[in-house]
Amino acid sequence: MVDSDLSSQMESWVNSIGKVANLSVDEQTKINKAGADVGAKVLQQATKDKHYRKRKTGKDVHLADSILSEANNVNGNKDGSSIYGFDTKKAYIA
Repeated sequence: MVDSDLSSQMESWVNSIGKVANLSVDEQTKINKAGADVGAKVLQQATKDKHYRKRKTGKDVHLADSILSEANNVNGNKDGSSIYGFDTKKAYIA
């Protein structure tokens, strides 16, 4: 048998997160884009720490300098998600 106190606490918790869970696409995009920006920064730093050489690259940028974050999904649709990773021109190297 479920403790009624626990049950009421869980119901209260579900109601409180329900307010956050009903975010608009714009709100979701803003939150997820912030996370993607942080992820891109971490990936860029890790790539520089492990694979970066100071050299003249000309037009061809270094792998660590080709990391992007975008406020859309992998298909380019705006659905509240965000992505980050290497530019498609350099992703094959990674």
